[in-house]
Amino acid sequence: MASVLVAGTNGIVVQAGASDVVILRNLRINGISGSGNGGFNGIRFLSGKSLTVENCDIFGFTQNGIDIATAGGQVFVTHTTSTNNTVSGLNVNSSGSTHVSIDSSHFDGNQFGVNAQNFSVVSVTNTTANGNSNTGFIADASAGGATMSLSHCVASNNVGGIQAGLGGNAGTVNVEDCSLFGNILAGFSIAGASTLKSWGNNYNTGTGVPQIPNLTQQ
Repeated sequence: MASVLVAGTNGIVVQAGASDVVILRNLRINGISGSGNGGFNGIRFLSGKSLTVENCDIFGFTQNGIDIATAGGQVFVTHTTSTNNTVSGLNVNSSGSTHVSIDSSHFDGNQFGVNAQNFSVVSVTNTTANGNSNTGFIADASAGGATMSLSHCVASNNVGGIQAGLGGNAGTVNVEDCSLFGNILAGFSIAGASTLKSWGNNYNTGTGVPQIPNLTQQ
């Protein structure tokens, strides 16, 4: 495990060629929040064929733990934690279709856990988004569409658990075998012309959109 201490800049910026594959593994990236000169983003992906983030611990940044701002490409995140960042644990806001796969990871104590914005297709499995001050998992785009598919995930003790759309932005969220506990305002929620689809076997102890088929409301 290597450690990176970041003040007043981004931790690791990936700006690679169109055919380049980048792997970041076994890193502890500290944005030293509360220092008055905290880091901006822990990992910022600007270009490349693909980025893999494996077994990393990212925390304390004034913007996002992982910020994906490419014009396409693929991102794979496994066995990674992104916590206590001011905006998102992982944020996707691209200018071309970008596919992100997340497995066995934790996005806790941020404002948003995982935020899929413009030109994003995000799949999330076996992952938690807990204790975020806004929403655990959200898809919302002003351009290019945002789709998030969740399987075997947990969203607990957020303000909102899982959300499709935000304000005038639309998104599509698909959920299967997900558990939502103790979210303050809503477990599931939809904004505007967005879509939230259930594949079944979901459990929600919060309020919000109980009319979705196969959601168990309590």
